[in-house]
Amino acid sequence: MNVIIYSNLIIPSVAIGLMKPLLHLQKQGLIDVKISKVTSKTKVNESADIVMFCRSQCAIDLSLARKYLKSGRKVIYDIDDNFFSIPDDNPIGKYHRHPGRIYILEKFLSESSLVCVYSDIMYKKALKYNRNVVLRSEEHTSELQS
Repeated sequence: MNVIIYSNLIIPSVAIGLMKPLLHLQKQGLIDVKISKVTSKTKVNESADIVMFCRSQCAIDLSLARKYLKSGRKVIYDIDDNFFSIPDDNPIGKYHRHPGRIYILEKFLSESSLVCVYSDIMYKKALKYNRNVVLRSEEHTSELQS
């Protein structure tokens, strides 16, 4: 099985909670993992079975995800922050709360094959958009980190 992880930033939660367990499975020969960034030249990788987008809020990411979905591949959207409620009184909040980015977030939540979240608040929020939502518990993610 071929898995592609698209993440424009490799932050600790992505490296520990997402990449580490998948790379562990790759070492066991169970899957093949590729980690990539989305650019204007990124095309659908025909060998991909599952595609993961991490914290994506960019139109180019959504466009690529839609191409994968149209080609019959499964798309997993992984988000560990609640961008809906981040304070917008600072540059980071203004960035994530921009109406265009919230729109893209909502589309990722509603159109993905599976949504992975890390808090009860985001679980309830994501369920409003998609019935295929997984809440990754603290216990579960800490087991993956060791």
